[in-house]
Amino acid sequence: MLCLRIYTFTLSLSMRIKLFKSLYLKNIMEKESNIKNGKVALVIGSTGLIGQHLTKLLLENPDFESVKVFVRKKSTLYHPKLKQIVTDFENPDSYREQLSGDYLFCCLGTTRKKAGSKAAFKKVDYDYPVNFARIALENNVKKMMIVTAIGANSQSTFFYSKVKGEVEDSLKLMDFDQLFVFQPSLLLGERKEKRFLENLTAYVLKLSSFALTGFLSKYRPIPAEVVAASMIDKTDIKERGIFVYQSNNI
Repeated sequence: MLCLRIYTFTLSLSMRIKLFKSLYLKNIMEKESNIKNGKVALVIGSTGLIGQHLTKLLLENPDFESVKVFVRKKSTLYHPKLKQIVTDFENPDSYREQLSGDYLFCCLGTTRKKAGSKAAFKKVDYDYPVNFARIALENNVKKMMIVTAIGANSQSTFFYSKVKGEVEDSLKLMDFDQLFVFQPSLLLGERKEKRFLENLTAYVLKLSSFALTGFLSKYRPIPAEVVAASMIDKTDIKERGIFVYQSNNI
């Protein structure tokens, strides 16, 4: 009788172990299948204020199996899903073959002071995004998200807003299934470089945010991380079209 009980217990334990192994392997296979069927993100401007947050969130997001960032030089950041592609932004052929995936995220942006001239500013904020967009479409990347700025208008007399509007207009004429345009007001967050005037303006607006209601709510400063998170949230949208978001509805 004792031997029978021991045999039954051993058999039961063996079956439990086999069942556990079976379920464990099934779980692993399902995870691997989900990863293989995941999305591929293409990011330009990954070292900027929004770009850093976006890259981090994409790497943490299980819906994305791979995150390709196009950079001038590699960083020490490591993640199994991350692929850093050293890029000559002046030469589209340097990234043509690598620009394949599901979503192109553009967080490129500079200031006239940092760029050194109007021409250099426009190269970063207009030429680079448009060149990447054209090649992405050639490679059948049909979805793009770009961060511009509140007040973007190609007819503006303010150079910064004019260039932001021009890049929006050019992208809207392209054959993307989905184009998402984010027009944040002043961004909140820690930058690598100091922008005294911008930081001062953001501080003042932050203190007076309670007064920025109704039409003025789009001028409220917004944390860069919120913009990045919103960009990823919008990947759940299935409809075709052009979608524009300002600070009050990002």
